[in-house]
Amino acid sequence: MANYRASAPTCLKRYNHRGRQPDGAPNPIDVHVGKRLKLRRNMLKLSLTELAMRLGISYQQIQHYEKGTNRITASRLWDFSLALKTNVGFFFEDMDEQTATYLPSGQIIAENGLSRID
Repeated sequence: MANYRASAPTCLKRYNHRGRQPDGAPNPIDVHVGKRLKLRRNMLKLSLTELAMRLGISYQQIQHYEKGTNRITASRLWDFSLALKTNVGFFFEDMDEQTATYLPSGQIIAENGLSRID
């Protein structure tokens, strides 16, 4: 009984993808922001370790952010913008239209509302 864990019926469980696509892949927006983070870091010729020290986090965490594996919170994005001497909008620049329309639920924003991607 010590390992008993109550669970909701399958029909009531919410899909907990934590910002991932239904197939488990990272959200394309997170991947784009991560690439822009890496671009800016390289523009300033900062190593992962140097940036990590500025922010008080591990270089591995920054690697996860740059790959889009981990999502960057708004407050952390603000920290990156200060540490990298840029504005928050920099991380969203040059995003293609298809990427910009993705939602974590696997839906896209269409002109007439939401539609499901399959």
